Amino acid sequence: MDDFPLVSIGIPNYNYAHYILECLGSVANQTYQHIELVIVDDLSTDNSIEVIDKWIRNYTGNIKINFIKNNANVGLTKVCNIILKNAKGKYFQTLDADDLLLPNKIQQQVGLLSGKENTALVYSNIGVINQAGQMIENDYLNRIGYDKNNMPNGKIHEALFNFNFIPLPSVLINTAMALDAGGFDETLQVQDYYLWLKLSRKHNVLYVPENTALYRVHQSSMSNNSNTNPKSIESVLTIKYRYYHEANDAVKKQIKKNIHFSSVYLYEHKIPSAPLWLKRDFLLNPGLKSFGYFIAINLGIPFSWFGAIKKRMNKKV
Repeated sequence: MDDFPLVSIGIPNYNYAHYILECLGSVANQTYQHIELVIVDDLSTDNSIEVIDKWIRNYTGNIKINFIKNNANVGLTKVCNIILKNAKGKYFQTLDADDLLLPNKIQQQVGLLSGKENTALVYSNIGVINQAGQMIENDYLNRIGYDKNNMPNGKIHEALFNFNFIPLPSVLINTAMALDAGGFDETLQVQDYYLWLKLSRKHNVLYVPENTALYRVHQSSMSNNSNTNPKSIESVLTIKYRYYHEANDAVKKQIKKNIHFSSVYLYEHKIPSAPLWLKRDFLLNPGLKSFGYFIAINLGIPFSWFGAIKKRMNKKV
């Protein structure tokens, strides 16, 4: 048995020259050193390539480094597949260029996965830092409404339909299982959620409550970006809708609820796919409200009209 299997850590980068040195340093400072680093720059327009090249030239450690420079901007999910296809490690993870690993992460998680043949990945809690790298939340899971001491473990497939509670920088994944699952879906904005669902459908998942990484929140974060957030919501809806017809009743109920509220959000924010999701909402949740929204958007009535009507009715009361 290989007690020290190779671990691949992939860093997708696009215009994060101001953060990536910290990210690279957190990989270099791992207590576990049988690591290969796969960096993929997605045709950055800042000085990322110069910053990364200089760091590689000055690096004196034992980690093997593969720096891939895309000649076209292909997007995050395609970059994640480039990382996966180049990963030679038994285990791998992607690490966004603005996030950080805590020093013992890989060593701890390799030990947990060792010998567990039907376990696809391990995940944990993480901390949250701000743009300056200051800790603003020591318990990410609490931030999203979960209890770090009572997280899904083992067979978690159905639990994932409630919410994607697996923090991306916290995971370590079995590479062969990820490849067997087809890797990342390049049609989706959300690069991780669908992979978690595919892996957890066939395999076990481990959870540990300790923090293993730091997630950075800043103005250009995908979760905070007004351009990417609606696309992320669309991706999550697409993923759940794919599973709807084969799901059990409990999961179907959750999917229907999610489509109902998210389709209204897309309508409110004038997202082009809103009519499609409002139609699906009406078919899955037939009722006066869903019918009203479906008819209204097809007649060109803006969502604000409902707010105005509600306000007028409240004044009468």
